Amino acid sequence: MDVQEGRRQATERHQEYWTRYDGTRQASRQNEGAMGTNIFTPNPKDDDLTPQECAAKLAALPTDPDRLLAHVKGDRHWATKPEGDPGDREHPDARAFRVLSVYLDQEVPVPPKLAAAIFRALARIPAVRTYTGVRDALGRPGIGIVYEPGAPGAPGVGVGYDEKGEVISRSYIVLDPTTYRYLGRRVDYLRDEIINGEVAFRKGSFYASAEVALGVVDKPGQLP
Repeated sequence: MDVQEGRRQATERHQEYWTRYDGTRQASRQNEGAMGTNIFTPNPKDDDLTPQECAAKLAALPTDPDRLLAHVKGDRHWATKPEGDPGDREHPDARAFRVLSVYLDQEVPVPPKLAAAIFRALARIPAVRTYTGVRDALGRPGIGIVYEPGAPGAPGVGVGYDEKGEVISRSYIVLDPTTYRYLGRRVDYLRDEIINGEVAFRKGSFYASAEVALGVVDKPGQLP
């Protein structure tokens, strides 16, 4: 059994992935090109989950929004730094937003009751903001959700600030405005972003992805 996922990025690059349910094999192609196949040996130290492991993790999560929020604030599965590392100072609200957004961007469907709990939990995070008319890579308008702590230097995962406290970029989760289905991600660069003294991203540019299709098929190359 393979999980097939299609995404389109702002550069008009279309990518398709087929992942075995047990995670041991993945096939992919880009822009209708040749199929490539990789075989994987599970690594117990890797925090990436196979579709099978992810489905089990999602099924075990609480569907009460308050309990879910408390769980993800302390969930270290996708921690950015090892526990005890000097850089491990992620704010619990920032971690909650990041982990909840990771749940929405997986290769397996989120159970409906859990999806409802995720949206309600996101709404309980004080620094989460919503914007309307945010477009994914296909141009589909949606609801943009971002973690926006509102102060330079504040630990965040959605907004970038410069040394003057000006907002440089804003990174959204994009949801369908009617069904709330996950559509993709978008980063808008509101100012030039300088990395190592050079302009890495120009003001007015953006990155976007779009989830085109997701489903279960029998073998690589089949479409849901």
